Amino acid sequence: MIELFALIYLCRRIKVNALERGRSPVLYIILTLIIWLGMEIMGFLIGLSLGLGGFAYILALVFGVLGGLISYILTSSSN
Repeated sequence: MIELFALIYLCRRIKVNALERGRSPVLYIILTLIIWLGMEIMGFLIGLSLGLGGFAYILALVFGVLGGLISYILTSSSN
């Protein structure tokens, strides 16, 4: 549940960053969602393949946050 609040907050911050740079925020928000979900699924699959069981979900959350950080950095550094 907390991850959804974090994702909403991140999308709002990315929207503000994109608008400050004169860019359309839709592309960056979609990119954020794709990277976040992709990294979260990848983290979960890596956790399962390592045999972590219930900790695979925690690894998925960590990967999701890393995906959000990547998209935030991409938005902040775009000209």
